[in-house]
Amino acid sequence: MTAARRSPQPVEEQPKQHWIGKLEPAVRLITQASLILAIVCLTYILFAVFKGHLTQPTDQIVNNMRLVGNLCTIAIVVFAVFYMLLHLEENEVAIGMGALGAVFYFGFSYLIGFFLTRQGASANQATEVVNQKFISAGQFVIGSVIVRFLYVFVVSLPELASRERKKANVGFEQQAKDASSTKVGRPSVFSRCWQLPYCRETVKKACPAFIARKSCWKFGKGCYCDEEMIAKIVRGETGLADSSRAGAAFLKADLAARTGAKPQQKTKRPPCGKCYIYLEHQNLKHRAVGPVVIPVTVVILYLLKDVIFTGYEQASGFIGGLFKQFAFSPDKSASGVGESLAQQTEYFILFILAVFVLIYVTKFIEFCIYKLKI
Repeated sequence: MTAARRSPQPVEEQPKQHWIGKLEPAVRLITQASLILAIVCLTYILFAVFKGHLTQPTDQIVNNMRLVGNLCTIAIVVFAVFYMLLHLEENEVAIGMGALGAVFYFGFSYLIGFFLTRQGASANQATEVVNQKFISAGQFVIGSVIVRFLYVFVVSLPELASRERKKANVGFEQQAKDASSTKVGRPSVFSRCWQLPYCRETVKKACPAFIARKSCWKFGKGCYCDEEMIAKIVRGETGLADSSRAGAAFLKADLAARTGAKPQQKTKRPPCGKCYIYLEHQNLKHRAVGPVVIPVTVVILYLLKDVIFTGYEQASGFIGGLFKQFAFSPDKSASGVGESLAQQTEYFILFILAVFVLIYVTKFIEFCIYKLKI
């Protein structure tokens, strides 16, 4: 009795699986080690803050805070980057890391100021060093989260069009593409439906949209969805050649498979969302509009720059007021920490807003083109 032969693994996939198997344990080990180092460094810094060792720091304490702060920053950034690599497809992990970066960027500075106020001290060299390290850690973590979202965004750009095309593809797409004739010139967003790929020359002369010299998405019906036209060609009532009748029969089966409509059953609206020609038209429209998004976003943010900065100053003042209200000695609040934080965040926040505005403007354009069919 011979043993069942296993199908050989594709040669191209072996290196990929080999590298994944080698890298993942190392990434997990680095992630765990960096997390432990970050916890140790953070515990050391917070212990010094809570016990009041930073109220009147010596040169040795300042140097220790600088060294431990650098180690903490590196450990936090390495942990965030490698942990997101392990969970690259999970948005919840990226959002959680963004929240962690915000805590380091905003929270710890106010926490240090709060304890300095309680201890009757003000900002000094040691607290400024620690504050700067926490801000740097927050910047790098938030930056890595932004890079992750940008990567997912760039990778997912063609996905919406692919999903719409898959809805239309039920096994006939390649046949339809092979059956369509080669078009002269490069199609553009202004091309008519019969000038785009997938338009079948064999039935084009009987297409009502072609006869009216109007694109099918404006005319309301065309060669891929006009059941009456297809039925006439199949019955031989149009005088077209036998090849056209065979092509129409194929279109009839294709239409029923894509729309789910039964023979002689009329649909309420043409299935443009499942039509190869219309999807190609929308793809061309998306390519034409896409490059305009970046300069438009830059112009919008530049015009709203003063409004954004004013809003940030008001929010910063509100948070500072809350801090003074709940502090035990408001007259001795560590204003140096808050002022230092405010000076370094304006353009960083503007950059974050620019990234998210760009993402959501692009998503809105995709929604309008592929979902609303604008």
